[in-house]
Amino acid sequence: MARSSPDTSRPNTNPANTNQADTNPPNTSRRNARGQERARARHIALVRFTLLGLAFALISQFGLTSATAAIPRVRPVGLGTAWSHSLVGHQQVIVVSAANRTATRVTVTAWDRVGNRWYQVGNWSGHAGAKGWYKAKQRDQRSPVGMFTLSSAGGYLKNPGTVLPYQYNRSRYSTVKNHVRTFDYVLAIDFNHKVGTPPLSNVYPQGYAKGGHIWVHVDHNSPTNGCITMPESGLLTVLRWLDPAKKPVIVMGPANYLAGAGA
Repeated sequence: MARSSPDTSRPNTNPANTNQADTNPPNTSRRNARGQERARARHIALVRFTLLGLAFALISQFGLTSATAAIPRVRPVGLGTAWSHSLVGHQQVIVVSAANRTATRVTVTAWDRVGNRWYQVGNWSGHAGAKGWYKAKQRDQRSPVGMFTLSSAGGYLKNPGTVLPYQYNRSRYSTVKNHVRTFDYVLAIDFNHKVGTPPLSNVYPQGYAKGGHIWVHVDHNSPTNGCITMPESGLLTVLRWLDPAKKPVIVMGPANYLAGAGA
């Protein structure tokens, strides 16, 4: 019997014998497009991560909620459009707002300008003058209204880390009220105060009768002689945050004054 020949019609199933040249190469332009999409996705993720990191930094430093820290504002909350021109050139602002002209309780907020938007970096409660607002003379127990520069600090305790000029004096800042040493730290408000001089300076540009020595200092759970108070922890945060290069200012007064054409 004749030997049968091999069955040459059976397909070659050995992968080693497969002709790789018969496989179509991937589309180069499609592959490049996918690469660009991945690069864009990575960039967007990086931006989101950076913004998230900024928000968490604000939360950890100032105790804000993520929602508050991340909301950009055209102006700090509470300030009307009339203040926009006044704030040109300033990157840091503290807003002190009271319910009305006789109110002694205040809300203190701190704001950073990034580009053309403002971001809140702190919110605290405090007190103003015992007779309310619109200071007119020495010892009238009223707080002044308006926008003022912030150019010096001081206190009973040593400099806590502010870059503002700091006056350390344990004897002249030793006042205690309601069992609180209220001048542990003070921030001078440049109302009738020569810019850059220590908080205790007796130089009154508009004369002594106008009043002066208006500061932000530690809250003692009661109204003041005209100063603004806030919790010591909050004041520490503000002192370390303020940067003279950002031209910090404080805007203060009753809510209707701040929201209106008071500027």
